[in-house]
Amino acid sequence: MQPKHMRGKSTGSRVLTGVLSVLVVLLGALCILSWMILNDPNAGTSMPQPSDAAVSKVISASVAGKEVSLTPEEVSGWLNFLIQKDKNAPSGSEFTAVSVTAGEDGTADVYAPVRYGGKTFGVLMNVSPSFDQASEQMKFAVNSVRVGRLPVPVGFAMDYLEKGLPSLLARKDNTLACNTASLFRVDYSGASAQLRMTQMKLLNQLFVLQFRIQLGLTG
Repeated sequence: MQPKHMRGKSTGSRVLTGVLSVLVVLLGALCILSWMILNDPNAGTSMPQPSDAAVSKVISASVAGKEVSLTPEEVSGWLNFLIQKDKNAPSGSEFTAVSVTAGEDGTADVYAPVRYGGKTFGVLMNVSPSFDQASEQMKFAVNSVRVGRLPVPVGFAMDYLEKGLPSLLARKDNTLACNTASLFRVDYSGASAQLRMTQMKLLNQLFVLQFRIQLGLTG
């Protein structure tokens, strides 16, 4: 049987060992989380250059009253063109470019390098695209979000990302919406031509769109 003074030292030693063990576990967990966040499997992805080449395809199909199919690369270039053109974007908007890939399940992955605190984080969102005819909005329901290799709760990620969204996008719950009513409008010599979107779907890894032409007078 240990003397009383020895039992006290033994108990204190066990408590200290327990506290140190917890700190080691916490430190290890933080290191793992940091590695998962900063280790971006998509780092080095070539971001499509801003391009409005898709618009000419859209116009040609609209004049003929037909659907138009755009590849994910064409959609990426078009989105980057709109983002770059967006003069109402928040100062220092985190979204400067995106890269879109389409899955066979009707969803799309949207990858964006995001700057924060002097570091670049790779954000990957899986979304389900749709079109709301009543509001003329393209809608993208966010199914999942990853920062680096770390899965992040969608609501938490949306709370943060909402602050840096370009003005052409709006958030409602876990859905991003884009109002198409003013995206395709041309004014010239007192007349206006507007392409009104009537359909958007993801089919066979292609974005299938349809528009109708609306003519009017300005001023």
